[in-house]
Amino acid sequence: MRVTIEDVNKWAMNSCPRYCNSKARRSFYQSLYLTVVESFIKTPMQKEITEETLAGKYWCNSYPWPYCQPEFANWPEHHSKQYYSLVTDLSGCIVKHDTSYIAWKIREATGEWPAKTDKIKFTEFDWILFLADSGFHEIAEAPKRKHKYVGVYSTNQEETVGVWYEKAELNEQEYKGKPIIVTTYLDKEFKVLRVNPKKFTWVKIK
Repeated sequence: MRVTIEDVNKWAMNSCPRYCNSKARRSFYQSLYLTVVESFIKTPMQKEITEETLAGKYWCNSYPWPYCQPEFANWPEHHSKQYYSLVTDLSGCIVKHDTSYIAWKIREATGEWPAKTDKIKFTEFDWILFLADSGFHEIAEAPKRKHKYVGVYSTNQEETVGVWYEKAELNEQEYKGKPIIVTTYLDKEFKVLRVNPKKFTWVKIK
């Protein structure tokens, strides 16, 4: 049986209080789409890779199907209890947000999803606690080659952006300041960014 994006959207939508009044049904539909995600992680037959370019290079998005699909969970997001319409992954993070993407990259790197959370927005302190709860305590001044890191940048006191370290620099001669390449999700889209590592707090994952 081929599972379509329409199928998982139906299940994900019915996991939200805004679209389904029954708690038992919401739990059932949530387990359906989460099971589908896990199955495609193990056997990515339908995974569709999106690519982003930066300085002429392609960077593939490994975020699993259906999370990587623009059509998945593309309805308006509501945070209130009665009209809650957010879809979460196995770590409790909201899909197509930086938190869920980082949770996936940790799952991809370590084989385990990070500790479950029920927070919607993360401050820098929330990020540190979230990672520490999963056993990641080592804070680094900057990423080092051949290791995995999560970086956290505070845009203000209440909002942060989480990123995944990809590469130390694109071209040392062109970028003498050695900016680093990171990936994340912003505005529900996969992004590849060149950033100054000094502006981030780094937590070593592996």
